[in-house]
Amino acid sequence: MALDLTATTASLKARGIRGSLLSEKGSFYWRVRVTDTEGERKTRKIPLRLAAEPSALALAESRIVELSGQIQEQGALPDQLPWDVRKVVPAGKKNTVTVAVAVQALEVDFWKGKIRTTAAERTWERLKAETDRLPQQATLTMDLLVGVGEQQKPGSRTRLEFLKVSKRLAKLMRVGGTDRLDDLKTPYEPEARGIPSDAEIQQVVEATIDDPTWGWAT
Repeated sequence: MALDLTATTASLKARGIRGSLLSEKGSFYWRVRVTDTEGERKTRKIPLRLAAEPSALALAESRIVELSGQIQEQGALPDQLPWDVRKVVPAGKKNTVTVAVAVQALEVDFWKGKIRTTAAERTWERLKAETDRLPQQATLTMDLLVGVGEQQKPGSRTRLEFLKVSKRLAKLMRVGGTDRLDDLKTPYEPEARGIPSDAEIQQVVEATIDDPTWGWAT
């Protein structure tokens, strides 16, 4: 069954990115007319190095967004694709992505099927605020997520929200060990509100009773 790529192509168009996502021979490509470093301009099928599966759609769009940004900065298609650079790692280690790239994928995934309302924009900004706690150029690993999670105050809403967003990010990018994030969760305890004593209230009343501005309130 052929994948429906119209939503992804429409999303790219909404971002001002030319071209379209293409599925061919079981892999994803970005089909776009672009100039290379030697000045040759033509329509190309740029390999995204991803299997053409529904679960990889968000990451495919994220890679197109990333490469489009590089082309705009450099004025040409780079000789080496950014994900090919990341593949050059010691033998036995998995291919990795930076936090910044993972957050791009999270943004793409968040907006799938959503209308950009003000309320939705605010929700995304709250999610983004949690990911901003992470060093953007660091490699996304479970150790990193756990380490930053441990820095948040136990029992606080800050820790709870950070762990929630981190787990969502980890699942999207297929980073294993999310149970370690669950282990960091502690019951949220709102800070106790300071309620003035009767004596303190009496002092305020006595201090303001003759005040020409606030005396009426007593």
